[in-house]
Amino acid sequence: RRSAVTKFVRSLALVRYLRGNLSFQAENMVKWRRAVDPPRQECKPEVLSKEDERLLAGFAEHLPPALRLAPERVVLVFDADRKAIYAGRSQDEALRCAPRATLANERLKELARARGMHVIDSYPVFQEYFRRHGLPVDRGPFDAHWNPTAHALMAREVARIIEP
Repeated sequence: RRSAVTKFVRSLALVRYLRGNLSFQAENMVKWRRAVDPPRQECKPEVLSKEDERLLAGFAEHLPPALRLAPERVVLVFDADRKAIYAGRSQDEALRCAPRATLANERLKELARARGMHVIDSYPVFQEYFRRHGLPVDRGPFDAHWNPTAHALMAREVARIIEP
């Protein structure tokens, strides 16, 4: 149970931003010594529920009309598991034990393509860049936002679609 003060602090926009967007945790500021590394957690494959499927199908169906665009005018860009890329894992390996949110993104890619929308998967693009240059495409380790290189790579991919 959290105290009233803890609940209040966690409700502050700045705190939510630091925790959600920058993955800020107090342990990142102070490095605690551990006698033993924490044990690796077992992979527990997740699945999408029927409700997840319904919501994703509805999103894919209603997005173009909501934007007042034909489906072929919609370009969806999906972020990659950059930690998996930096660890040298293939996209298939990264998806083997994917969390529900990643599974939802994978399903949304399929549904969007089936409805005629353009889909850009950043995984192979970022992976190739990292393989060639050995440089990250984010501001890690504490800030997972894309760096200028990542934005340029994705802008190039979008330009290929909108300016063939």
